Amino acid sequence: MNIPLLLIVNDELFAEKAMRIKGKDVILMKKGKIPYKQVIMKLKEMLTKS
Repeated sequence: MNIPLLLIVNDELFAEKAMRIKGKDVILMKKGKIPYKQVIMKLKEMLTKS
């Protein structure tokens, strides 16, 4: 069973490491703000895949 997972991180170094392991389902917070448009687009993309 494949469960979609979206990581939202606030550290660039951790984001790079997570992208190497997880792939493209990693979103980086900038200035402590969550990019909601990017999150919604990724979730739609992930849900249409599964």
